[in-house]
Amino acid sequence: MGYSRIGTVIIKFWLHIDRDEQLRRLQAREASPQLAWRVTEADWHAREKWDLYEAAVEELLLETSTLPAPWTIVESNDPRWAQVKTLRTVVDTLAKELKYTPNTGLAGADQAGDKRRKPKGVGDATPEEATRMAKADKQGDKKNKRDKKDKKDKKDKKDKKS
Repeated sequence: MGYSRIGTVIIKFWLHIDRDEQLRRLQAREASPQLAWRVTEADWHAREKWDLYEAAVEELLLETSTLPAPWTIVESNDPRWAQVKTLRTVVDTLAKELKYTPNTGLAGADQAGDKRRKPKGVGDATPEEATRMAKADKQGDKKNKRDKKDKKDKKDKKDKKS
């Protein structure tokens, strides 16, 4: 990654979805009354030329990727994973270019009583693993809340009997 002539850090992303995901998204938009207007005949016509577009994209990436500013290809079938990879690339690139070590936890997370925490193990995860971990983490949070509520209810019941 590098600077432009005027000192701007340049980071280029290509967000890629596969053919099946594009079809799924187009069909989902058409099925939604709020989003159907976004899908046009041009979308379906362009889809028929997928192979030509793919070849053009490959040429574009090869011709415009440079050592100071290479393309980062982001697998975007899973939007959450795309966000994680994009943001991680921005943070890592800026840290390298600015010679800065970012705090890997959430801002202020080390303060006493702060219940926020950084994601577990996303660092080396594939897109599928990251999604699975995020869902499991969310379910674990819900279970912990239920357990705490159950304990509190039992304690309240016990206190009422006393």
